[in-house]
Amino acid sequence: MASTLSGWFKNCYGLDDFELKPVNFGLRNRAIIYSPNGIMKTSFAKVLEDISKGQPTTDRFFRDRPSTYDVAFGPTAYSHAVLKKVDEIYVINSFDESFECQSSSITLLIADTQARQRYDKIYGEFGALIGRFEANLVKSSGISKAKMQGQIVSDFQLSTTSNWIDIIDKLKQSLAQFTDNEIFSSFKYVDVFNSNTQKLFDDPSFLAHIDEYVARLNDLIRDNALLSSEFNDANAEELGASLEKNDLFKAHHVILLKDKKTEIKDVKGWTTLVKAELDKLYSSPELAPTRQALRGQLNKNVESKRLLAIISKNPGIIRLLTDLPKLKTTIWLHLALSSEEPFAPLHDKLAQYREELDKIRKEASREKEPWKNVLDEFNRRFRVPFTMTVSNQEDAILRDRAPTVSFQYKSCKDTAICTKENLMNWLSMGERRALYLLYVLFDVERIKSLASQDTTKEYLVIADDVADSFDYKNKYAIVEYLHDICSIPNIDLLLLTHNFDFYRTAVSRLNIYDENCFIVQRDETDGLKMQEFGNPEDYFKKIVQAIRNGKIGSDEYKKKCLVASIPFYRNIADYLNKTEVKNCLTRLLHQKSEDPSTESITVKQLWNWLVAGFEVGALDIDNPDQPVVGLVTLLADAICKESSDETCLENKIVLSMAIRLGAERYLERILKEHNEDTECGENQTHKWAEKARPHLPADSNKVVSEVCLMTPEEIHLNAFMYEPIIDMSDWALRDLYRRVRVLASGTEPA
Repeated sequence: MASTLSGWFKNCYGLDDFELKPVNFGLRNRAIIYSPNGIMKTSFAKVLEDISKGQPTTDRFFRDRPSTYDVAFGPTAYSHAVLKKVDEIYVINSFDESFECQSSSITLLIADTQARQRYDKIYGEFGALIGRFEANLVKSSGISKAKMQGQIVSDFQLSTTSNWIDIIDKLKQSLAQFTDNEIFSSFKYVDVFNSNTQKLFDDPSFLAHIDEYVARLNDLIRDNALLSSEFNDANAEELGASLEKNDLFKAHHVILLKDKKTEIKDVKGWTTLVKAELDKLYSSPELAPTRQALRGQLNKNVESKRLLAIISKNPGIIRLLTDLPKLKTTIWLHLALSSEEPFAPLHDKLAQYREELDKIRKEASREKEPWKNVLDEFNRRFRVPFTMTVSNQEDAILRDRAPTVSFQYKSCKDTAICTKENLMNWLSMGERRALYLLYVLFDVERIKSLASQDTTKEYLVIADDVADSFDYKNKYAIVEYLHDICSIPNIDLLLLTHNFDFYRTAVSRLNIYDENCFIVQRDETDGLKMQEFGNPEDYFKKIVQAIRNGKIGSDEYKKKCLVASIPFYRNIADYLNKTEVKNCLTRLLHQKSEDPSTESITVKQLWNWLVAGFEVGALDIDNPDQPVVGLVTLLADAICKESSDETCLENKIVLSMAIRLGAERYLERILKEHNEDTECGENQTHKWAEKARPHLPADSNKVVSEVCLMTPEEIHLNAFMYEPIIDMSDWALRDLYRRVRVLASGTEPA
């Protein structure tokens, strides 16, 4: 599998017009882009994150400009015009204060893959069964699917975290004591309970009328031949439903009423008698005033009129309105029993599923879960004052609930349980970044799991300055994690960094090929330019080896290496305490008048100093008596004629030296013209600039300020300190050199 990443971006988070040249992961599944801060890294990563999340891209400042991009990764093309969430691309940002990992990432890691697959299969079958049951309830209750589960949970006073398994358990438990009544088949749940009827139920006068009605009804019942206070109208209807379901008359039983005369010998006889007695009760003149008052309150809007129609048809419902919570659960129990999807088999199937799920849970608990492996590896590589746990592990495995992550914060011998939000308030920035990285690792582990399951699919992970602000130990720990990602053949890793030391470390430790090492900088038109950067790990070894034997001759490149090596040799002399050599070489980095002056030092003298301090061969060069300053100027002039090359460090060093020396020659002349003292120790350029500032024209002052800003004080160049020159654009140095040359000599480069 050989994927290539390429793309074009316009008005995307500050990327005005950027072409991502093809990055060939077929060479090796890792690549790196080095770019100074503020150029392109975060904007580029943000677009790729938008692609992964299926969300639109905008410009940071010019929101009215349309943001467009076309990205190709392997055979798949991504465009701003088609947004779709994808798993194949994942972005690790430098730091995100509001970070969260996808709950599916931890869930996937809680149980082993086979157990999870078995669980998903069982839960899928169960989910289909639940879906049909839920659809029937939606149809018969009138409540939308979106509100259905929450309404039942609320009516049965279940925990807010309850799901359909809990609901069905509760229904099963409640149905054991439930007697159904056909009265509930004549209306829907929403006909009785809706926003308008709720206003009535909250009205004390309406409830008072209900209570008054029931009290008068009870008074009438006490004198009724069929009913009594212990056996009221509701009981009579419930008994009728029970008799119809379990016909005791088929066994030749007879019901003898309390008058000791009337016998009921069949269901029809009971139903007829009850109906006649209830009709007589409900239409009695004693109930008329209260009934009329209720009618007046119910005759206000469409919903309350619908309830009035239900009560008019079934007056027995009025008694049920005295206990609204019970009425709600009663309606749900009726709907469960009357569902097109029979309830009893549904619960039996659930029990069967649960038995299998319990088995899976026990099997999973016997093995160490992958998420704990991630945490153990994190704790091995990082020293942090917290540990993480998943507090609802069983629910996350078996009940499809999002894992709840909690933390233990350790201080001396004490520990405290806290949430991520509380923990973030007390951690240092480095510890917060480490916690963020832990969350990222769960997401990465999910990507690794997906990639391992389907090796025909290629995944892309983009890491944007992932090691930023970490100390060296933790930077190396991060490189270990990056190496782990690269160990999966079908995961391609693209690193973005502005830290040159991390760039060198990643290139070396991850063995990234030169062809996949890039740099992006601004060019002379303020556009973005991407080119191969290679591995500068042995940069000084390269330039020192080029000239070490002294055989330079007329080779312009070797002359350039000779000049570029001066700052390096000066620093080495300083480290080795070779003070005389160090001071001599410093004269070629700063303008000095005392003997030997900067202007008088020849190439031969320079080489003699190198011979005195280091193991170099005899000098063989075409013009050994040429002043070094003159050679620097000639080389800088020649560089200005060449095509721009952002990756050529020796060009940037020569230009930086030429800029510094030219600026100091100009400043020395100005100071002497105004009788200012030029004696100076350290920080000569800055001190001369401050002294000369009152005597400089505005344009010259601006150029000198840029020199102080853009060239390091002593052009330090060692394994750690030459990042500023790398970050400096080649064209910016050329432009500054041209302006300094005009100041120093009055002429443009030859």
